[in-house]
Amino acid sequence: KPAAAHQQRLVRSHVLQEAEVLVSAAGKADSIVQRSAGTSSKEVASPVAQVLVLINDHETSRQRFAKLEAKLADLLPAELHLTPVMGIDAFQYKTQTELEDQQQISMSEQDKADWHGLTRLPGLPQINRPDPALACSLGHKKMWMMVANTTPEGWTIILEDDAMPTAEFSWLRLTEMLRSVHGQADQIFLDDRHCKNLDPGLHRGPPFGIMSGESSAAYAIKRSTAQELLISPLSLHTDRILNRAIASGKLAAFCPSRAFFTVSYTHQSQIGDTLLHIPGKDI
Repeated sequence: KPAAAHQQRLVRSHVLQEAEVLVSAAGKADSIVQRSAGTSSKEVASPVAQVLVLINDHETSRQRFAKLEAKLADLLPAELHLTPVMGIDAFQYKTQTELEDQQQISMSEQDKADWHGLTRLPGLPQINRPDPALACSLGHKKMWMMVANTTPEGWTIILEDDAMPTAEFSWLRLTEMLRSVHGQADQIFLDDRHCKNLDPGLHRGPPFGIMSGESSAAYAIKRSTAQELLISPLSLHTDRILNRAIASGKLAAFCPSRAFFTVSYTHQSQIGDTLLHIPGKDI
């Protein structure tokens, strides 16, 4: 018991450090510190409503989900389960036209026009091959629709199937952070790539730009966030859509000082180069 209490105090100390970063960025010291220091996981229900994981019907994706589920089995509370969300395997389609016309996650004519504005640029070869980046974006859009329409209040953690918890992953630290920034942040980047070149703390509007961070492997959003993201045209990759809402000042994002998930390990990318349609490589 003394060892457990000591460990909890260490975690609480890290949470307070996260809160201090937010205080510096947002200028709301009293409310954040009090909320972070005065709330225990026993007093308040978990701030996480659900954990959604984007998968597709490819064997690689099924294996990744099984590995992720096994990794998180002893890290998450017993009552919280990963919910797989079936996305699209772009390579099940012979052409980009077939991918755009599929009905699993249907695209409106406006969606198609918006996407063509990204990929059909002057001087680039127009190759009618299925675009995995589009399949990825449609999968995230499906999850945003689920969050916007069916999720109770609280945070939804969204993961791609290749996300893995970091070695120092702490559920207590994660949930305390989610509570501490709930009133200030609309989305939180949880992986080790998106905030790699960004300062820890709160971000909203300039100088944050569309290209400020990349990766949509792990992030947390609220229902109001999902509703705002669904308004955004399908004219950028998923991570850029997340960034655009921040750069415009419509949403605020939070970068933790330490990542909770990693994608920085050797594995085959299923996206590749959208513009030139180059297959994914190991990352």
